[in-house]
Amino acid sequence: IPGLLKIVQIERETQKVVHEGGANKADTEHTEWLNEFTQRIRSVGDTLGFGTCEKWTIDTERYQVVGLRYDESYIALLRRKDAVQEDLESAVDTALEGS
Repeated sequence: IPGLLKIVQIERETQKVVHEGGANKADTEHTEWLNEFTQRIRSVGDTLGFGTCEKWTIDTERYQVVGLRYDESYIALLRRKDAVQEDLESAVDTALEGS
């Protein structure tokens, strides 16, 4: 996936970095906020009776993030947003279909 910065696995309130794109420590993307965001996603599904959220997408001024349910955890893929990049969600879908 072009421009991928980081892949993290979020389980309960812990986070494990699966892939870090930047070689320089100063370029490390801070993703601690994903823990709280993922907990809120879980509680919305449970509270409203919608079941489990299998996939979610965040598109901000700086980042594109796609989260995928993986067993009892989530895998989140993060990349810095660039005006000319295609949608990260489509890139993830294409990669999943190819495997």
